[in-house]
Amino acid sequence: MHSDLNMRAWFNYCVLFAGLIVVAAALSAQSEARDKPRALVLLSADTNIYAEALNGMQSVLNFDIEVLYLDNIREEYDTLADLIEERDAQAPTLIISLGPQATDHARRNVKDIPVLFSMLDNPRTLGLNSLADTCGIAIEISTVEFFQTLKEINPEARFVYAPFSTDDGEIRATEGEYHDLRQGLIYRKLRVRDTDDLEDSLEEIKPHVDAIYMITDALYDREVFEMVSRFSRENGVVLMTGFAPLVKAGATFAITPDYNHVGILTGRMVNRILSGESTCAQEYIQYPEYTSFYLNDEYAREAGIQIPESISQRANNSRLFRAGVDLYRQGKYETALKVFDVIVKKDPGNSNAAGYHALILEKITGNQTTQYMNRARQYMRAGNYAAASQQYQAALRLNPGHPDALRGYRDARRSLSEQERQTAARLRAGGQPFAAIRRYQAAIQALPENQAAQAELNALRQSILPQIPGLIETGIDAYNGREYDRAIEIFENILLVQPGNGEANEYLRLSRRKKAALDQILNSR
Repeated sequence: MHSDLNMRAWFNYCVLFAGLIVVAAALSAQSEARDKPRALVLLSADTNIYAEALNGMQSVLNFDIEVLYLDNIREEYDTLADLIEERDAQAPTLIISLGPQATDHARRNVKDIPVLFSMLDNPRTLGLNSLADTCGIAIEISTVEFFQTLKEINPEARFVYAPFSTDDGEIRATEGEYHDLRQGLIYRKLRVRDTDDLEDSLEEIKPHVDAIYMITDALYDREVFEMVSRFSRENGVVLMTGFAPLVKAGATFAITPDYNHVGILTGRMVNRILSGESTCAQEYIQYPEYTSFYLNDEYAREAGIQIPESISQRANNSRLFRAGVDLYRQGKYETALKVFDVIVKKDPGNSNAAGYHALILEKITGNQTTQYMNRARQYMRAGNYAAASQQYQAALRLNPGHPDALRGYRDARRSLSEQERQTAARLRAGGQPFAAIRRYQAAIQALPENQAAQAELNALRQSILPQIPGLIETGIDAYNGREYDRAIEIFENILLVQPGNGEANEYLRLSRRKKAALDQILNSR
């Protein structure tokens, strides 16, 4: 009987202990999930351009994300803050907002969580004084690029007008006033109240307008666009836009961001912030380097506009580039790599194509490049720049055009050079001039253009020059006294100061030979 009770008690104890282990493991997993950096992505709408950016971002992200659409948030929770409050312990470390509506909603409704925006055409509309916890990627294309393309199409073009109807539109339209004269143009903002007012304004400018620049503004709906498109076609006016679908619908050309590349830049910024490499305040606002170009040849012909061969070639190159990006997005890496191979060979200076080429190679080679890059970044944070440099080099051997590896390698060499220079300065101040010279040489080897290290090295050598005759005499005495180790050290130090000193060179050679002969005799006994 007692034996049965003891067995039952032991069984109950085991069950209880196992249960405690399960609970502890679950609590540990929850704690780990809470501590792990994660991001929530809020999209303004379910459109192709946001899908491209999201795809690019996901292709480089090293952290978990949750994707939500603004409409769904409003339907189920009213605001994003309500969703975060309901989840409590599962609050994200960072909010990523794609598009102006998502960015505005996140900044107005969420506190104490940094907001990283993307796909925003004009960050000034956010209010630059309140960006301490907001950073991101802006996508506005400078009017300079539009103006230069216009002048390439029509060198005689002079007058450009930009219709708008809202205060935000005026902010976007204002930039052109700072760049027009340098491009040989006269640019004028054109504020209108409504469609009728726009129609009247177009009649007024008809005698001399050469181009219309369609900025992002609430003025433009389908009816207004068709009116402006028809006016431009009938009057030989170049119609410029930053929205690609409008080109096919009836515009001369569009210059847009490479949305997939914008997503890649966004993902890399997210990686830097969530890994602790930087903060939102440090990142601030960045702009993509590359654009896509769209041309409607048929529309231009109907308007009587002659398209130069250079512009047609630019449009063809852009189409080929977008084909490569589409293949990359579909996961057809081998085919995409061939496309970018062709582009890079035809245009070796195309850094955007080189960047995609490197990104695809990274996908094909698996996670090896990523491992090298992660180790390199860890070494950089630890101040071990020599080891970081080696890891970046390893990544570049695997993926020669990797832009982050190239940039990281340059930063590592620059940091290593400065580290060696500072060490040299301390050695010099501590009365170790020859050790200091060796450090200065290491600094210059790491970064030949380190002028501060070169100047300090030259000054140190000049200060030691008067001691050279005495050092040579001391070295010769050591040589004659068969103190070859000491003689070698002295003559090596002399040559650190005066690399071309023939006497020191000769005695160093003799000292090394005598030492080798003496060592051979001693070792043979």
